[in-house]
Amino acid sequence: MAGLPDIGVPAADTYRSTLLSALREAERTLPRAESPLDYYDLPLDRLRARAREVAETVSAIEPRDPDLGEVVREDPALSAAHDLAPNCEPPGAPSTSPTPLPAAEDGTDVAACEDGECRIEVSTPVDIPVRDAVFTATVSKGTVWLADDSGLIRLTGAGTGRFGRDDLTVTFSVIASSSTAAVLDVTTE
Repeated sequence: MAGLPDIGVPAADTYRSTLLSALREAERTLPRAESPLDYYDLPLDRLRARAREVAETVSAIEPRDPDLGEVVREDPALSAAHDLAPNCEPPGAPSTSPTPLPAAEDGTDVAACEDGECRIEVSTPVDIPVRDAVFTATVSKGTVWLADDSGLIRLTGAGTGRFGRDDLTVTFSVIASSSTAAVLDVTTE
């Protein structure tokens, strides 16, 4: 971000400059590692704690995104370009809402998965207990990420992933997903 040139839109240039300053300030409080490989040797509970610390630090950064409709309305060049673009919504127009996900039988209650079968909705990072194992699930930009202490699985679309250990196989199936949430079936064999 630091190497990006000003683009000539005062609101955007001010936002980038202010955000860059806030990121530099936040960076001083983040955990340090000698190299990215240091994280491979951390136990899963310490890695999760560090990830949560980073997420909390980054989510607390100000400023928030500017109101783009207002920025477009206040800048004559952007407003003119906006009017010429065929697929732009008018500034201030309500956006279309995404198609809702099907109902998850167990809602967001991850404890329902403990017995080895559930259908849950996931949107924020959450730990899912399944029998004697714990899996972390999150959704980012339409991708479902699943992890445990043995590995990481990335699912897009209606994918299925399996984790095997001793005499237990845990299967995660994506029933439906949006850019920020997913409905998962969790089963065991």
